[in-house]
Amino acid sequence: MFPVPLDEYPIHQVPLSLGMVGSSDRNFYDRCYFNAHDRTGDLFLVTGFGVYPNLGVKDGFACLRLGDEQLAVRFSDVLDHDRMNPTVGDYRVEVIEPLQRIRLVCDSADLDLAFDLTWEGSFPAILEQPHVMRSGARAILDASRFAQVGTWEGTVHADGRDLAVSPDTWVGTRDRSWGIRPVGEGEPPGRNADEPLEGFWWLYVPLRGVRDRADRPGAARRLPHPQRRQPGLVRRARRTAGLASSGYRVPLRNPSPRARHDLLYHPVR
Repeated sequence: MFPVPLDEYPIHQVPLSLGMVGSSDRNFYDRCYFNAHDRTGDLFLVTGFGVYPNLGVKDGFACLRLGDEQLAVRFSDVLDHDRMNPTVGDYRVEVIEPLQRIRLVCDSADLDLAFDLTWEGSFPAILEQPHVMRSGARAILDASRFAQVGTWEGTVHADGRDLAVSPDTWVGTRDRSWGIRPVGEGEPPGRNADEPLEGFWWLYVPLRGVRDRADRPGAARRLPHPQRRQPGLVRRARRTAGLASSGYRVPLRNPSPRARHDLLYHPVR
């Protein structure tokens, strides 16, 4: 193993080169996810990029709903050591301003789907509480994530059509997460088998509020940070400086202790 360019910066968290991660779990990942839509329901884009250091793989994807059709592209390659240049095939992510402006480019001329889009955060990114879940003594989910609401600008080329993307109509959400998730091929079982995983319920609801006449310049508009709610609990609707937020009841039939998983609640900011 040799040093990588990131090792020049004082950002180390463990006594390893930044070409390696602190966990040996094969399912360690580090990736980003974005969605974009024009509020009509006819166009909806989902895209993302990820690296899997212990598998030596990186990948990217994009899927666009265009009316009643879906267009999808996928990329995969061997992971290199240039983590400052998240690129795979004809897909790349450019960090223009960390936590605020991100450019996504898919520029292959022979694909039915291509785009050049710039994300602009409408509110500061929010760091969620760590996600931890165990099967027996082994952590099968141990990850961190931040989320953000924002707007888009640029162009999308889809099925021979060029679509203009304007921030006054195109909105979306994104998240950036890293850690261990129970996906892909699992670790081989040990001598003492883990407890069976009975599954979990996950409700991910980013919300964006709209100003109304009750807003006043300088009014406090911030609601509490993201919280986890136990299944079945109801968060009552409330208003803070003109912004409304509400919760949802998710019925679970006889959930076992292993199956109980906190629900994630995203307040408006």
